[in-house]
Amino acid sequence: MRPGLVATQRFSTDAHAAEDRFDAFRARIGTMFDMEALQREDSQSFSGEIVSLHLGSMLVSSMESRSFRHSRSRRRTLKDFLDHLLIRVDLDDMQRPASLRIIDLAQVTEESITPGRNLSLVVPRRMLGSDSGRLSDFHALSLNHGSAMVLADHVAALMRHGPNLDAGSIESITALTPTVIAACLNPAERHAALASGGLNLVALDKARAFINANLHNPKLDPDYVARSIGISRSVLYRLFEPRGGVASCIREARLREAARMLSREPQLRLGEISDALCFSSEAQFSRAFRALFDCSPSEARQAWTSGGRDRSTLLTASADRPVFDRWLAVL
Repeated sequence: MRPGLVATQRFSTDAHAAEDRFDAFRARIGTMFDMEALQREDSQSFSGEIVSLHLGSMLVSSMESRSFRHSRSRRRTLKDFLDHLLIRVDLDDMQRPASLRIIDLAQVTEESITPGRNLSLVVPRRMLGSDSGRLSDFHALSLNHGSAMVLADHVAALMRHGPNLDAGSIESITALTPTVIAACLNPAERHAALASGGLNLVALDKARAFINANLHNPKLDPDYVARSIGISRSVLYRLFEPRGGVASCIREARLREAARMLSREPQLRLGEISDALCFSSEAQFSRAFRALFDCSPSEARQAWTSGGRDRSTLLTASADRPVFDRWLAVL
């Protein structure tokens, strides 16, 4: 990457006929979200522009359009298997950051409105390390306290100055960004705790980390978690009650690990994955997988196998495939 030559994609509906502009914009947004117009007339006179920068290990974009509805279903979370956090900065009429929203792309996003002017930063979960679980607790929350707005300014600075950075600067700044994210959202723990009924987020993080480290352990159940991290069963149950219960979270964590194994270890049979993750039978595993992801493990594996793509070709532009889709695939 040479100075001032950061990979950039500019999408504009101006390149399409008036009757095709809404569908073209929806296809672009469709790399991450399902999109619907707020009003019928919005889809008939739609316009919008998105500029995206590829900063090596993360993506930053600016968008200006009419407001619209967006969502991510459970099926979408499996279909595209995006293990990223999106930090959206909503702008006011003067193009200044007004609020910040965290969207965990591995979670369901209920239908909500995307404002017409915003910035976004897409960060792979692996870059967030041990902070990723805590940050996911802010999923779909709108934040505007002081430290959150410092993070919003950081995203704005990445978008504003990114095109002029050299390779060394980009590497240093993107390596620093996960620390900035964690530092700026730390004070929001108090806000998140109040919003979720006074939960002990430190204990919740400890419990979740233990669960994720023991997905292949047949002893893993609520009692085992409580004993191992040194809290009572009643406290553990209270921590996980807003999330559907401890057993439900353990099952979902195992199913998400199964999804990762299906995509990355094609040599494993379904029965081997089922056994490794302590399901009572392959049939029970398949039923639970379908209930969460709305497709069978076999259908998921077939989709990933047929969609195998080479990293080098994914970064190459072509007329029949959006570059942003390729960027996400290799991020």
